[in-house]
Amino acid sequence: MTARIALTAVYEPVEQGWGQARLAELPAVITAGPTLDAARKLLADALREYLLPLAESPAPAVGQNGAGHSEPLEIVIRDAAVPLAAGEPPVIAASAAIQASHPAPE
Repeated sequence: MTARIALTAVYEPVEQGWGQARLAELPAVITAGPTLDAARKLLADALREYLLPLAESPAPAVGQNGAGHSEPLEIVIRDAAVPLAAGEPPVIAASAAIQASHPAPE
């Protein structure tokens, strides 16, 4: 299964000619570079840094009422400017691309 999530990247000029890139839907995901293009390239890393602490936090293995089950979910973040490897499924065409996958239930 390939899940696609379209987010809105916002690019803005800031002080001294630098460029800022942020995700409109996730205001905490923000980065800057000496140019707008550099900021665009850093946006995928900013998203990874935002999500990393969530993955490291302990989470309950089951639902709040004790029912249900849990399974791993992997989110792959890549720079959409990097060409896909042979046979690799395409993901959203943006400066940052997210591909989420999880194993099939047993």
